Amino acid sequence: VATACMVMGKDKTIEFLSDHPEFEGFLIYSDDSGNFRTWISESLKKNISETN
Repeated sequence: VATACMVMGKDKTIEFLSDHPEFEGFLIYSDDSGNFRTWISESLKKNISETN
């Protein structure tokens, strides 16, 4: 699945992971301004906690 996500690109990967909760995903990408951003699938959010 990881290789397929790399080929699909960010937007299609987010759509795929949102439609398939049996898979978990954590994406690190750069936005149009070159800033790093993250995206975490809902299924993975249930299993992790954010700390400062």
